[in-house]
Amino acid sequence: MASVLKFARSEKRYSAKRQKGLIVSYTVWDMEYHHPRVRYQPKTRIPRGTMDEKFLHWPKSVHTGAKLTLEKWTPDGGITPHINVFTSGCRVIPESVPTKLSWHSKVNPDDFLWSKVYSVSDLMRALIENLDPEAHQFEPLELVKSRHSLLEKRWFWNVLNRISSINPEKTTIEPSMLPSGARDYGRLNTSGEEYVFDAERIGSRHFWRDMHTLSPVLFCTDVAKMEFEKRNFTGAKFRRLGIAY
Repeated sequence: MASVLKFARSEKRYSAKRQKGLIVSYTVWDMEYHHPRVRYQPKTRIPRGTMDEKFLHWPKSVHTGAKLTLEKWTPDGGITPHINVFTSGCRVIPESVPTKLSWHSKVNPDDFLWSKVYSVSDLMRALIENLDPEAHQFEPLELVKSRHSLLEKRWFWNVLNRISSINPEKTTIEPSMLPSGARDYGRLNTSGEEYVFDAERIGSRHFWRDMHTLSPVLFCTDVAKMEFEKRNFTGAKFRRLGIAY
């Protein structure tokens, strides 16, 4: 799959500059999915009567990533990943990842789906790995119809680039201070101000999580956005967050 995903010459030059550490300004985006149409199914059925049984029937009442389990985490000065495991940027135990998602729609599933967890198509996984080689966690899962018949095989995608990308000296947006002492820039800004990102900290990454953001923001570069849109991948909308330099 990865062999069919080729960069234009200008995109290669852009990536090469970033990898060499040269200062290049670019736009940072939030990649969102607004209309999830899938339901989470636990890997193992929970005995009837326990609280987790509700996860099978009312997935919207369960906090995002509540079933996922962290593999390991060392305090790094950021927001503790236990608050929201899936959006923390930390690796999870593969056995805690769902193996099936049920699809209740007559239209074809999007390349990018988000319902408690990210689900991506084969081609989208190939693009992600082309942009960020060996940087993220992928686990196989199945998209099934209402009668549990297989619709297609897909991938659980866990974004593992956990960094401090927002420049606190240049960003004018004030963060919230959590009881732990960590900063939280996750509240959506409505005043029109934008974040300022540190391009050197971001490095050659194209998708990442910020350790000082509590909300489920999937940060990405304009190169990632351009590659996604050029291939007509479906399921994502992009919201401008600011400039990195």
